[in-house]
Amino acid sequence: MRSICRIGFNEALQAIGSAIALASDQRQRGTSRIGEYKGDMNMPISRRQFGATVAAGITTAGTIFADDSRPQTLRVIAYNIFNLTGWPHQRRLAQQAVAKGQMAKRLAMELSLHEPDIISFSESPGEELTKEVAALLGMNHVRFPSGGSWPGTLLSKFEIIESQNAPVQSERPKELFTRHWGSATVKLPSGDPLVVHSAHLYVMAAGPIAERVTESRPLFEGAFRLNINDKESFALSDHLPQLAVFEWK
Repeated sequence: MRSICRIGFNEALQAIGSAIALASDQRQRGTSRIGEYKGDMNMPISRRQFGATVAAGITTAGTIFADDSRPQTLRVIAYNIFNLTGWPHQRRLAQQAVAKGQMAKRLAMELSLHEPDIISFSESPGEELTKEVAALLGMNHVRFPSGGSWPGTLLSKFEIIESQNAPVQSERPKELFTRHWGSATVKLPSGDPLVVHSAHLYVMAAGPIAERVTESRPLFEGAFRLNINDKESFALSDHLPQLAVFEWK
């Protein structure tokens, strides 16, 4: 089988421990673009300023992942879920799945196969659906409203200690990130805090934790991928989720 999708907006950034950003711009073609944000707004904050905010805790992140001598993993998935309407959303079966209230269950079932610890959604649907996904996966939930109509969501199997939408020092300008950007602090099993940034932006990885990536790939499996040979089929989204696995000792 082959897969296709429309070419759209570069999305989904994950920043782990305020030191790393992961993004899911892997679409149904399985391709990605790395570089600057190409949106239609003039951003009042530069990539340098944004990067400085994300990287503020690099030293802390390195300490967190160096304290435990036992090998451990952290599994993170970033996924633009396209309002959770299926893709192509005009297809009869996609519309039936939405009408029957199946989409949250379908999404949770596919994600659970990859045993994620943290999930970041871009272009989230109504909060009741993402909360349903979180409940089905046994994860905690926080929502990040956007400057437009593309909110983000962070799910974590760890306790979410605190969260902040658009974590800038001053009031968020109206034009800042028409998609979303938010951060949350989660409590690891060791008791250490881990700051996670979720943003619909661009691809990058930096800091000590970036050196601990053992796996990073788009997820082509199951309902994430469209079978173009079946005119009745639909995928969960017009994008593919991106999985990253980190290991530390």
